[in-house]
Amino acid sequence: MDLDIDVAGRGDGNNYIPGNMFFKENKFSTNTWYVEAPNGQVIIKNANDKYEAASPTQANLAKALKGSTLHNKTIIGQLFVDANNNNQADQNEWLIVDNPNATFQNYNGTPKKGYDLQTVRTLISSFLNANVGGSTVTKVLFNDPRTWDLDTNRVKFTPNHNGHIHLDIKAPSAALTPNNFSQKNINFFPTSTDISSVISTPNPLVSLSNLTLLNDSISNAIDLGKIEDNLTLNGNISNTNPEIYYRFTLGNPVNENQIEGLYFNTLRDFSLVLNGLSADVDTELIEDFNEDGIRQDDEVIANSSQPVNNDETINITDINEGIYYIRIFQKSGDTNYNLSLTVPPLPVPPDNAGNTLSNAQNLGTLSANLTRTDFIGEVDPDDYYRFSLAALSDLSLEVNGLDQGDLIATLGQDTNNDGVIDFDETIAISDAEGNDPEAIDINGLATGTYYVWLSRSSGNTNYNLNLSATPAVIPPDQAGSTPSTAFDIGSLSSASNFSDFVGNVDPEDYYRFSLANVSGLRIQLDGLSADADLELAQDTNNDGVIDSDEIISTSDLSGTDAEVIDISALAAGTYFVRVHQYEGDTNYNLSLTPTNPVGSDLSVKRTDATGAVDLGQQYTYTLTVTNNGPSTANNVILRENLPSGVNVTSNNSVSVSNGVVTANLGTLNSGKSVTVNLTLSTFISGELLSTANVTGDEFDYNLSNNSLVSTKTVNSITSPDADLELTQTVNNSNPRIGDQVTFTLTLTNKGPGTATVIKVKDILPGALSYVSAVADLGSYDSNTGIWTVGNMPPNQSVKLGITATVNSGQLLTNTAQVIAVDEGDPDSTPNNNNPNEDDQASVIVTIGTDETPGNLAPTDLTLSATTVNENVAPNTVIGTFSSTDPDTGNSFTYSLIAGTGDTDNTAFSIVGNQL
Repeated sequence: MDLDIDVAGRGDGNNYIPGNMFFKENKFSTNTWYVEAPNGQVIIKNANDKYEAASPTQANLAKALKGSTLHNKTIIGQLFVDANNNNQADQNEWLIVDNPNATFQNYNGTPKKGYDLQTVRTLISSFLNANVGGSTVTKVLFNDPRTWDLDTNRVKFTPNHNGHIHLDIKAPSAALTPNNFSQKNINFFPTSTDISSVISTPNPLVSLSNLTLLNDSISNAIDLGKIEDNLTLNGNISNTNPEIYYRFTLGNPVNENQIEGLYFNTLRDFSLVLNGLSADVDTELIEDFNEDGIRQDDEVIANSSQPVNNDETINITDINEGIYYIRIFQKSGDTNYNLSLTVPPLPVPPDNAGNTLSNAQNLGTLSANLTRTDFIGEVDPDDYYRFSLAALSDLSLEVNGLDQGDLIATLGQDTNNDGVIDFDETIAISDAEGNDPEAIDINGLATGTYYVWLSRSSGNTNYNLNLSATPAVIPPDQAGSTPSTAFDIGSLSSASNFSDFVGNVDPEDYYRFSLANVSGLRIQLDGLSADADLELAQDTNNDGVIDSDEIISTSDLSGTDAEVIDISALAAGTYFVRVHQYEGDTNYNLSLTPTNPVGSDLSVKRTDATGAVDLGQQYTYTLTVTNNGPSTANNVILRENLPSGVNVTSNNSVSVSNGVVTANLGTLNSGKSVTVNLTLSTFISGELLSTANVTGDEFDYNLSNNSLVSTKTVNSITSPDADLELTQTVNNSNPRIGDQVTFTLTLTNKGPGTATVIKVKDILPGALSYVSAVADLGSYDSNTGIWTVGNMPPNQSVKLGITATVNSGQLLTNTAQVIAVDEGDPDSTPNNNNPNEDDQASVIVTIGTDETPGNLAPTDLTLSATTVNENVAPNTVIGTFSSTDPDTGNSFTYSLIAGTGDTDNTAFSIVGNQL
């Protein structure tokens, strides 16, 4: 079983309707529909042969992807940018967008507008997850690649499925009984094909009893799915359940409201037997023509009403595919019943042609007329034939003898040997309506292996395939097939006319011409019997190839309409006209007619007063804007993006903002020039790059001279060495604790060069507290100990005085050194802590506490005993007294002995070492 559901866009998906596909398109102010990428861009191929979005400029439009090219092509699956390099298309990486203007007719005839991807994804997901009476979806065919990730095995591309979603549904087994009814989790889908109304609502597990109570009308009929061969089931009719409806699908019906053109149904036979009755029950076969879910007398297409409990039978031959209902209803009494339904299988005629590319019937080398007869229909929808050509040939293919069947004829090759005729391997397609013959005529078909693919569109029919190949007639070729072999028209000063041919044997012609002066031009291609297109270009890089950015203009109308290119003005130079085949073979007439030029040609040139300059110097240059065109240019504006490393020091009436110079030059008549002078100062060396651009309101036919890139060389300067010498003194080298001392640093540049970015470091010892600092040059930071000096010319000396308070200590050393300077120093290296170099200086301070310089007070006095015995004999040692002094040689120990004084020993005196 298959089911087609319309989406917004082309209903049958067979033909291309510009602007009405599911993907968005835009003309971009041309006559051609282009595929529109996000943000109003077009889709082009980059140098890596990958697709990307680009601005809709004239150059990009010349190579942009057209809607007609994308129709029914698997190329659509490549239209994404793999930003995260995972080798697959994520939803935010697609280059195609939904078409909000696509329209289609809803199932009830009302128009719907706008294609919505998310709705379609939800719809497809519902069917993929559905189980309709045991039926499951085995394949989904739809050409929007943004749906393929839903199930990579089941959701796929196929030609002619742009406007509808095709579902292949696998029917359940034919034997349907009350037992397996009671174990089915049945899902129901409404018959409407309106996307917004398609839902899946799983019912709970049901038994035969509650089924019979709920299925007494068309709207809630028991769905038997698609019937093939035989189906038998049973049930009961009673006073409480007097009628039952069954719904079934016969064949593969389509919604006739969605079909454009002639469609052939497949006719089937159908029979019904109702037996096993113990009471009077009748039956009807119903088709709900108006789809209102209500039985009406004129919708009963067959019935059986035998008396009492006789068997009821219905037999119909050649009934259309469709959805039908069976009504079983009580006449009198209660009874069980057996219901048997039979749909004989379609006959399978002999199949001579293969059903796939790999087993295509081999016709051998085709050199004359050849005829094959076979069948295309529901049981055999595809036939393949293979043949080869040994020489360049004209091929004629016709399929006729069709009766109640419509097919599509495709001629192609399998160049990549993947067993599929891909979109870029398709040479020609014929899809005539109904029984009309299919025909393909190709001239100049090259040697090789080819395939004929006949595919069913509708109905069932025998057919005759007629093939013939004759040696190709190669017409004389006046124009060359490449730019290097182009027909040389010479200098074009008056109208020139040419006639030639393009087709399979000669797909493109080139003409070369030159213009001595600026000129307008009209190019017309007419007299066509097949579709050919026109292109104007200039090989600006002279590589013998017309690159995409060298195409000036194109005309690519469909069919045999005349192609015209009108150019207001072209600058003097050499140009190429290309006539190329789009499809088919055709003679043509080509005319080139010069016209009066209209437009401006603004150019900008730069003149420098000097060549390279040294760093720090100024330089001056002049920008000259000229209108070389025949028309006056209005609102002329010159802009220049300045390089970093310069400042504008003088200008004439220009504005400068964020490194951009802007000059509003106003109106510039034909042949007139205006100049802008600029003087810049430099503070960075190197190659300084600037870009100037001039614009105007009028059409500018020569944009190649509107921009100018300039480079200015600024030489770096190597400064001579500077010899820095640092000395240090202190105003008091023997201070006492609490005194202030001042250290004076003297820094001298002994030359010969200027010393720049000088820094000196002097961190005070911890025993000192910073008070103040005075510098001749720069400043001192007491937190970091750094004196930022700055720059010193040769033979300059500067001083720094640092005042501090002495808090403690005995012997202190204060050290200062040069830690930074940009220039070299012949006898020292900054910040290397080398006391032997002249950029480092130290001073020593000795701390004192009395009036005698260097005579320090004792630090400890010790008495060995605090008591003595009385009446000790004279000269007896009774204790010791010690003094500890930091001065060398000033620590003493005294022995205390008894003297000859008072007998009570109450008074002592020290005389020498005697107590």
